Amino acid sequence: MILTKDNLLRFVREKKYVIPSDVATSFETSSMIASAALSELAKDKLVAITYLKLSSTPYYYDPKQKESLCELGEKHFSKYEKDVFEKIKNQQVINDNSLSIQERLAIDRIKDFAIPLEIEFNERVLKFWIWYLRDIQDIRKQILEALNPKNSKPQSSPKSEDVKRTVEETVAPKKETSQNENSKQYINNQNVNKKDENQFSNYETKAFSGENKEYEENKNELFIENYFKNNYLKIESKNKQDNTIKYSTSLTVNKMKIHFDCIYFLKKPTESQIISFYTSSPKPKLVFLENAPKKLFTLADNLVNLEIINI
Repeated sequence: MILTKDNLLRFVREKKYVIPSDVATSFETSSMIASAALSELAKDKLVAITYLKLSSTPYYYDPKQKESLCELGEKHFSKYEKDVFEKIKNQQVINDNSLSIQERLAIDRIKDFAIPLEIEFNERVLKFWIWYLRDIQDIRKQILEALNPKNSKPQSSPKSEDVKRTVEETVAPKKETSQNENSKQYINNQNVNKKDENQFSNYETKAFSGENKEYEENKNELFIENYFKNNYLKIESKNKQDNTIKYSTSLTVNKMKIHFDCIYFLKKPTESQIISFYTSSPKPKLVFLENAPKKLFTLADNLVNLEIINI
């Protein structure tokens, strides 16, 4: 077959997606020429290019047959990537805050299938991930209608209800287990006897009356360690100082280990203290604060790989 623009475009549409070596074999040419020819089609927006790569080579596909890319996802993705791929595929719209750390890392690697969408609402930036086959403008409209129900007509379709539920989960306060409940659960799991439970109850009463600062700190440490456990973060070291507790943690994804620096400020820090911790190493950072002020969340939004967790 002669390599022409029309023949190549017809070939891509028939195959749905190709790599340069496929073109080189079928048209009896070199991979370099095949790659250049595909790039020309991409330049004219007749084919699209995937973020997903086979080794270092992306796929070129017919943008009118985007649904065929699902075959590539199922073929190439690792376990975590497959899990979040199935999640976004089934739910269609995902609240970014609902994702665990490993899911956030994985969803960033499946950009062909998850489209980020940010919406400003009540001086907050709400982030969602949208399934790539959905109309993002339609989803944006549905989210805005869900955020402002008084100014919109009720939506009754199943897809609209899914969007509404996702938005409500984003805007509504998280129904997290309170620190007090976490502490009680931890004690119960240790199968303590009745006497120990009574001692804990008295200790707890003093804590809420402001008489036991040490208990408050221990309770927050328990919250932090539960957070690590729930997000599959392994504590490698812990260093307690006067006003901070620093943790070195790691997350293993397949055979790759990612290290995080984490800190718990016993007293509300200044912005300069946050920045000082942020610049202390190139590792991703987690900052735990009790009743964190809004300005620190604003600061964190402007810093890459830093997240503040409110206790």
